Amino acid sequence: MTRRELRLIVVMIIGIEIAGYAQMRVPGFPPGAWWKDRRVAEELKLTQDQQGKIEAIWVEHRRRLIDEKAELDKRQLDLSDTLSKEQVDEAAAMKAFEQVQVARTALERTTFSMRIRTKNVLSPEQQQKLDEVAEKTRRERQAGSVAPKPSNTPR
Repeated sequence: MTRRELRLIVVMIIGIEIAGYAQMRVPGFPPGAWWKDRRVAEELKLTQDQQGKIEAIWVEHRRRLIDEKAELDKRQLDLSDTLSKEQVDEAAAMKAFEQVQVARTALERTTFSMRIRTKNVLSPEQQQKLDEVAEKTRRERQAGSVAPKPSNTPR
């Protein structure tokens, strides 16, 4: 395998990792601290207690997510370094690849746990409403990225 082919593989693996991480964060929840957004909180009829519980869940998990994302980044760097050598040690490359997968799984597991615990704070009606808000937000963002932005210059 040529050095160019190996670099292409590394770029593809990292791209898949990034796309997977981004994709797992999007469905079901609006972006950001949605439970603090007055409009969303009112639409879902969140209580102060629910907002506090959701905040605590996200803070607890966010700290782990930061560490786990850093670990994933390090493992991806290790894999990239291993594959960028003139002669690739197949065993070392496979070990580095497996470490990337372990780090990615840990990150996904923490995200999944955070989402389940957050969902369980909400009533079924609130969960449904949150799905609707998240979908509406996603559509608005997509439309905003495609539609031309209005000009701020006076006519």
